[in-house]
Amino acid sequence: MKKRLLFLIAAFVLGYGAVNIWSHVKSTSSRHQGDSSASSSSKERELGSSKNVSISEFSFSEIQAAVARLNRIPNSQRRIDTLCALMRRWAELDGSGAFDYALLLNDAETQKQVLMAVADELSRLNPQLLAEKILAIPTNSLSGELVHILAISWAQCDVRSALVWAGRLPENGDKEDAFFTIRSQWAEQYPEEASKAISLLSESSPTARLISITASHWGETDPAKALAWINTLSENQRALAVSEVVGSWARRDPVSAGSYVAQLPPGGMQDEAARAVLSTWAGHSPQEAVEWVVQFPAGELQEQGIRLAVSAWNSVDSAGVQTWASNLPVDQTRDTVMKSLVETIAFSNPDKAIDMISLINDLGKQEQCEQAIVRYQSQIDQNATQDWVAGLHVSDEMKARLKSFIPMN
Repeated sequence: MKKRLLFLIAAFVLGYGAVNIWSHVKSTSSRHQGDSSASSSSKERELGSSKNVSISEFSFSEIQAAVARLNRIPNSQRRIDTLCALMRRWAELDGSGAFDYALLLNDAETQKQVLMAVADELSRLNPQLLAEKILAIPTNSLSGELVHILAISWAQCDVRSALVWAGRLPENGDKEDAFFTIRSQWAEQYPEEASKAISLLSESSPTARLISITASHWGETDPAKALAWINTLSENQRALAVSEVVGSWARRDPVSAGSYVAQLPPGGMQDEAARAVLSTWAGHSPQEAVEWVVQFPAGELQEQGIRLAVSAWNSVDSAGVQTWASNLPVDQTRDTVMKSLVETIAFSNPDKAIDMISLINDLGKQEQCEQAIVRYQSQIDQNATQDWVAGLHVSDEMKARLKSFIPMN
């Protein structure tokens, strides 16, 4: 490194074709386009030249000269931005030298921004080099940010090598964060492989998130294997993983996912799994979803599922859901469906909602619907709501009841 720095100083003293930063920096974000561009005649880039040159075309000596002339830029942030662009190009040509130079910068903020730029470049071009450089520097907040940059980038292109590197990091929070980032990608790319390691982790919030990620991705590609893996988990982890698996499974095969949920033992795990399936199913086939959920036993879960599916169906086919609901057998389930439908359209179509209340037999549900409609209308204009109620073609008794729900000033 000392030899490289002596060479750099010599370059500054001899003035290797000094560059006018203002006329030559055309783009701080362009990338290296080949050595042939960088080897063009340096006379074209000399001070005072009218030819604009992208930093991505700079040779090593031109980068050195440009760095030496940075003090000509009066704005400090623009000066740092230009240095970062130059260092990105330097990292393309000599990653080790660029990283070592950035470490020697005196100003803390400049050093941080330049190191982030170099690390971002090296994380894609040469992650192994950056990994070794990070391991060699003291542990502090800056090294933690470098660890984060590399963990994200390397995990996407070579997750197994990234895992090996994370295992070599010092025992601290940065290592834990790196492992979580890399294992998350591992779970997405190779859920079966990752599941074996994740099952051995101690129970914690990060472990729970990793289980969710693994179950979600595996549930869509191979739900049978995912469910077999779930049986190896603790009870708390299993409840979380089941919901993720069936929710993802429902994107591909909601009927099979729903059938699996139906055979689960009654209780919290089944309820959460049913909600996960419904949330997915209602999004792309709300009629099928609501026809499934009306088969549930009466209760809170059924009401929540009906409300979700009816709302989704109404948003794409309001006439269809209204016709379907009206033709249901007259029983408690139809009352629940009609109540959800009335509350869904109460704001957008209050007149239709009022008419549909007559199809509800449960007096308690009728009153809840009436309150919902009046509440929505009163939020817009209380006086107008009074006039609207007066003009409804309903019994005087119902008008009086509706007026009683209008908030008083």
